[in-house]
Amino acid sequence: FGARRQSWVQKFNTAIKMHVDVKIPRWVEDCYEKSAIPSSREYTPRTLEGFRICVSGLSRDHRELVEQACRLYGASFYSTLVTRGPETATHLVVGKPQGRKFEVATLVPEIVIVTPQWLSDSLVAKRSLPCRHYQPSPVPTRHTPNTV
Repeated sequence: FGARRQSWVQKFNTAIKMHVDVKIPRWVEDCYEKSAIPSSREYTPRTLEGFRICVSGLSRDHRELVEQACRLYGASFYSTLVTRGPETATHLVVGKPQGRKFEVATLVPEIVIVTPQWLSDSLVAKRSLPCRHYQPSPVPTRHTPNTV
């Protein structure tokens, strides 16, 4: 699933960089049903569409800001770190690289650990920026279940 999701994000980001007008699949359905091309913003994907974001190590005010941004820009926000199943977090936004959620997230390859700056910069850019530039330091080497 992670590879498929990343592929979609890469395609979306490339389209945005090329100034391609990106629409959600419902736009195609509505064009067909109405025999017209609707131009409403409601068909434009939101910046964080499909992401499942959890936070750790942020102040209450910052956590609430992240939660509001997630809801406004299409991400699901979780206060509990989900590590299995279809609701597995895609991102853990951390204030400091420490704590139980952080430690658990380092064991789950599907969860990307980023700083709050990634979220802020992605919203300003109107696209998901590469996470590798926003990893908190130091991020420990990821362990596989066989090496824990």
